[in-house]
Amino acid sequence: MPSFRNIKALEKYLNEKLQKAMDEVGETAWKHMYDYVANEMNSRPENEEVYKRTWEYLNSIDKTTPEIKNGTVTVKIFYNTDKIDPYIYVNKPFNAHADFDMVDVSSAIPLWMDYGNYDRSTGLPNKIHEHEPVGGIINLEDWVKKNFATELKRELVRLGIPINWHVFYVSFLL
Repeated sequence: MPSFRNIKALEKYLNEKLQKAMDEVGETAWKHMYDYVANEMNSRPENEEVYKRTWEYLNSIDKTTPEIKNGTVTVKIFYNTDKIDPYIYVNKPFNAHADFDMVDVSSAIPLWMDYGNYDRSTGLPNKIHEHEPVGGIINLEDWVKKNFATELKRELVRLGIPINWHVFYVSFLL
């Protein structure tokens, strides 16, 4: 580890390393979620009828670059609905990601695919487009709970920041 003239220089060095480590951990989490959702979609041929594959749902899985704010480093894995086109057709009876009134509903695609489609009035599954939920966010939350601290520790050690204590506590917000 290099030597430092003052605490500010040490803090800057550690923050840079932490951002790099969190970027790698975020990339690992992104890859886990992407692979999980792709596997779930590919293993369910019945979903082809429910969701005509534009692959925009899968390809909307995105990650932010690490940010340090108030002493906390944050990387977010999310469905970037800006990557899902509404496909509004003027002279066709159906739109791909828009309702019958040509209102864009593309931002609801990840919610619909992850948690299922239920009739709002009854709370029961919608028989027209019923499908088994994919659960990408739920799976990612479970992965983070099990793997985040280990992945972060591994990346910090790889970057030359020794983590020698036995208890490595990390809090996270999903």
